[in-house]
Amino acid sequence: MRSILFISLSFLFSVSQAQPPAPAPEPSPKDQAVVPKPPGEEVKSDQAVTSEPPVDPPTNSLSDPQGVQHHLIRQLVVFPMQVDPSLQEAAEKAWWKVREELTEGRRFLIASKQFMTRKDVFHPRTAISPADAVLLGKHLEADGLILLTLEDRTLNLRAFSGQTGILLYDKGIRLSQNVPLKEQLEPSSKKLVDDFLATTPYQGFTLLDPLMNKVVFDEGKKQMAKVDAGTKTAIGKGDPVQWLAIKEAPPVYQDNRNFVVVAEGVVNDIQNGVIIVEVKRYKNMDYIQERSLVRFPKEAQRLSENDLLPNSRNGLTTEIVIAEMRAAQTEADQHKPLVATGMSLGTMLALLLLAF
Repeated sequence: MRSILFISLSFLFSVSQAQPPAPAPEPSPKDQAVVPKPPGEEVKSDQAVTSEPPVDPPTNSLSDPQGVQHHLIRQLVVFPMQVDPSLQEAAEKAWWKVREELTEGRRFLIASKQFMTRKDVFHPRTAISPADAVLLGKHLEADGLILLTLEDRTLNLRAFSGQTGILLYDKGIRLSQNVPLKEQLEPSSKKLVDDFLATTPYQGFTLLDPLMNKVVFDEGKKQMAKVDAGTKTAIGKGDPVQWLAIKEAPPVYQDNRNFVVVAEGVVNDIQNGVIIVEVKRYKNMDYIQERSLVRFPKEAQRLSENDLLPNSRNGLTTEIVIAEMRAAQTEADQHKPLVATGMSLGTMLALLLLAF
């Protein structure tokens, strides 16, 4: 009988060891992060700095070592426009209009004129290099920089990342020959900034829950996350939600091929302006971090229906790629298979002991 019992226990042990191995984890954004060079080292403005040698990645690859992962643009600096003295008053009104449009709905935080004056940067800039953009971003603690320029009756708006210096947005409006310039600067500036807002691929970002000290947390059988999308949106319960990974290929915001959906969910509730999202599936949970980029497809569609510039949709006709994902699981659900296996083996062992 002891021999039979020993054989039975050996069989159970071999069954438990024969469980299929856990699938290899998806690569996390941390594994793909760009390693910046220390201050003082030269970085070419047109070459991304990476931690691994360049390869030929597939289209829209999240692990593309040639593309820096784009981060949230939240704090912006808007530089004034360089114009003739006769247009100075109109240019200042245009600057205030751009600030007003960007701050409406609390989507962006904009540096004040007083702050820029104190930092000695409140003066026009007609151009900016990637290296200067990074230096200004650090000096002003800004995620992004916006330049308004008037060049031969064309009003341009260019946006740069204050973190990497890369060009995010670059469009212009040809002003009419039949209308005085001073009458066109303010309305044309508003049209440009509205187009910038509609072109920006994300409308919100993930928050860290201050009580749980987590970004994704369990609520019963669901995994939840909190998102800030400002106060002027048409987002409602049940609306789809997407987390984006964005590759920095300039101009970043003007080509859907730079974007990949890495997690999805639905709006569960809205509390005091904070959107509570039920996470449904994800490529890797590491893509949902504090300040991760969040897209609301219905809100993006609403913004795109505004009176945009004629060429605004040229780069946005391609559908956004959706990565392969797995269903979201709570922490308890993730441990269930192990617990169930342990209980089953324990039950079989008890029955064998009783039989002998």
